[in-house]
Amino acid sequence: MPLATGLAIAPVGVARKPAPMDGFADRFAMGPADFQNPAVARPDPRSRGARGAQSPIAGGARRRPDSAGIQDLFLSRLDALEERVSRELGSPGQAAGPFQEFLFDAAREAWRLGSSGFQRVVQPSRIARALALLTSATPTDELGVDERAAVSVRHTVRAVSSLWLGLEAEPETRLPHSGPVLVTFNRSAWPLPTEAVLLWSLMADAASQRRDVYVLWQQEVLELAFVGERFQRLGVLASTRANLRTLLERGALVVAFPEGNAASTKTYDRRYRLARFEDSFVFEEARSAGARIVPGAVIGNEESFPVLGHVGVVPITPFFPSAGLLGLSPLPLAWRVRLGAPVEYAGGPSGGDSSEAPAVDGLQDAVRARMQAMLGELLAARRSIVFG
Repeated sequence: MPLATGLAIAPVGVARKPAPMDGFADRFAMGPADFQNPAVARPDPRSRGARGAQSPIAGGARRRPDSAGIQDLFLSRLDALEERVSRELGSPGQAAGPFQEFLFDAAREAWRLGSSGFQRVVQPSRIARALALLTSATPTDELGVDERAAVSVRHTVRAVSSLWLGLEAEPETRLPHSGPVLVTFNRSAWPLPTEAVLLWSLMADAASQRRDVYVLWQQEVLELAFVGERFQRLGVLASTRANLRTLLERGALVVAFPEGNAASTKTYDRRYRLARFEDSFVFEEARSAGARIVPGAVIGNEESFPVLGHVGVVPITPFFPSAGLLGLSPLPLAWRVRLGAPVEYAGGPSGGDSSEAPAVDGLQDAVRARMQAMLGELLAARRSIVFG
């Protein structure tokens, strides 16, 4: 009966201590601002003891600290529960109403889904491994290519380019299974071989079976210290006659940009208008090797690197050099790639008398016409620069 007596006289005092559930209901009635503040006044246990000493039965009755301790434990757990709910309901800013609260929740969930999806697709550990291989001093072949680094970087670039640029080849894209192949693409005025690496990874992924894939880029850029060596380890080589001849003799698939230096002088208003083919030697070597010549076209790259002008040899874009290193990355716009049927020519892999082989000018004009036509088709089918 002592416990019952103590509960019966609990209301007798200067102020009644709120019941635990009453305090919880009051907090919900205060609104989000007060609910997020756990510093709500509570009666001091010492004052409760003082009131107990003035109780009519306090003089001769033994105190029961157990009931007070249980109540304090319950209140402390209630505080912890309220703080947890407050954290779960927390928003990046103070909502002014239900609509803003909904927007905060939607934005927070979108960020969580986006970040978790990015981690699943891109896998930061894989990026770190690719960078480690790329900067390491592992052995390379006679062309300076590190196969382990090339494979690791290629898979990472494919994941990032698919997520960032939506870079995918058309479903009907077919590449020859074997033999030397020359794939030609248009390019932007951006001097760094970013497009080269992106298209290199795409062509390697689109090949029906495992085969060596290389890319040719401006020799002047790849002669820069540190830059040239790192890209060379992946298979991005200087666009020279000797390199192309060696690769085609190996039976490799080679991606080339026959506009060469002429493309680097274009500005945004000349996008997707093919410049003259300065690197005409690529067609000479391809014809000599009997290689298949596959014309290709890509759109989205020249908007992702919108070159407005040049200061000397340095390109100026809306984000470079004003945004620093961030200006080196392509804008997240939709890239689309199309490959045409191989160009037939006398003396080529389809047969024919090699003595009737066309002049290089006629061959490159045929390829250039095919590429320009495909660019026009892709642009006509595009609905949006951002979404493709």
